Amino acid sequence: MNKKMILIIFIFLVVYFLKEPFISLLFKNDFNLKDNICNYDEEFIKLKDEYDKVLQYQSKVEENIISKVIFNDPLEFFEIATIIKGKTENVSVGDLVINEFGLVGVISKVDNHTSKVFLLPNKNTHIAVHIGEVDGLLTSENGNLIVKNLTRNNNILVGSEVTVSNYSLLESGLLVGHVKEIKNDEENLSYSLLITPAVDFNNLNYVTIRKNDNYE
Repeated sequence: MNKKMILIIFIFLVVYFLKEPFISLLFKNDFNLKDNICNYDEEFIKLKDEYDKVLQYQSKVEENIISKVIFNDPLEFFEIATIIKGKTENVSVGDLVINEFGLVGVISKVDNHTSKVFLLPNKNTHIAVHIGEVDGLLTSENGNLIVKNLTRNNNILVGSEVTVSNYSLLESGLLVGHVKEIKNDEENLSYSLLITPAVDFNNLNYVTIRKNDNYE
């Protein structure tokens, strides 16, 4: 048997014994590709749906600006966000950042094409809020929204709405969140409220920037 015939037989045997693993690998890669495509499709649909909702909300006030959100620092994930709108789009420090659910935060720094947003869970948050018949000061401790030192409980229940107060420099009436828990403080002389934010900061992709006429 000559060398050419031996080579042909060898190639035949290699193809025969390796065809199933090879075909399996091809299909496996094909399935992985299909899975990835499905995941991208789902993410695209989710982002488009969120964008459409923000666009619908934005259309109520013509001067509102829509922006994509970029979280650029893991250490400040729920405190500071970057948006891709800035001075060029007439964004200013103190402008409100909202979405269809409620108050997201306030513009804290503006560059030509980007801006920084102080989100509600930011440790520097101090916002006058209204709950039922009571006014209080919303602050943030370790990412938790809290209203402290309330001395009377007029119709405040778990689930009560928390909105921006008339005493705030922000737009009054904006939804901040809902009362999650009512805690009595030491000696029961006052009580505090733990607030669940209206906005889901885990899924924040698009926001609306609204001019804040109260800010100087």
